[in-house]
Amino acid sequence: MILNIVLYIMIAYMVINIFRSSRNNKQNKLLVGVINSIQDQDEFFRKADELIESAESALYINKGKVLKLWGAAYHNKDDMFREVLNDLNPEDLIIRQKGSPSIISSEDSFFYLFLAIPNILEAKGKRDLRELLGEKMTAVAEELKNQMVVLLSAECDKYYRNEADRGMAFYEKVLEGDYEGVDYSKNLIGLYKMICSAMAAKLYEEEGNTEKYEEMMDMVRRFAETGVGQRWLAGIGLHVEAEKEVTAEEENTAVEEPVSEDTAEEEASEDGEAE
Repeated sequence: MILNIVLYIMIAYMVINIFRSSRNNKQNKLLVGVINSIQDQDEFFRKADELIESAESALYINKGKVLKLWGAAYHNKDDMFREVLNDLNPEDLIIRQKGSPSIISSEDSFFYLFLAIPNILEAKGKRDLRELLGEKMTAVAEELKNQMVVLLSAECDKYYRNEADRGMAFYEKVLEGDYEGVDYSKNLIGLYKMICSAMAAKLYEEEGNTEKYEEMMDMVRRFAETGVGQRWLAGIGLHVEAEKEVTAEEENTAVEEPVSEDTAEEEASEDGEAE
């Protein structure tokens, strides 16, 4: 009798997990679909709204809002940008369990909030909106202060504001592999390094340091072969000719395949237990 009860509980648990996994896979596909339609303004915002309205968790609702915010910046919809930013709850993108706060399931979203969107806004001369976004992210930045995405964002801000060394020391340390104690997704560390190489190359170019500039070029050219790289390089005014033409599919490739909500919760739980 007890064995039968245990079996029923196990079966019920498996069914629930299958259902949740299927639901999250569908939502992840919707996320990628939104990103891939960035060039078509009407289609992009239609898909973004569909994602937000159909999402069944605060995590995916806010993932959708982050993409809509990115699209508003990209397509110069300033009023929409302010409206979406006001409605955004970045705290809901963080999983909090026994251990440290985890962004396993949403580091792609924080990439947009801390790096991609500020880059677009600065390039368009919309520093007021960039600083408004920065104010919105202040509390989250403090909570996630050991995350690479937050640390790199702070150094890029130095570049935009023309402060101190404009982030050069940090870019060089990351490129040397010196980031012990910093949290980051293995899927995104390559992208962070490419950003550092681009920022360092731009500063070397401004200094007239041809030797150091050329040392950055292999990585920068690889960065230029991606859609996110082309947008970033254009944003800082670094003109680099890619070795191969970016296809339409590559131009709109997502930052990374989103991690499922269930997997993220399990990994965060394991991290908490480990501590």
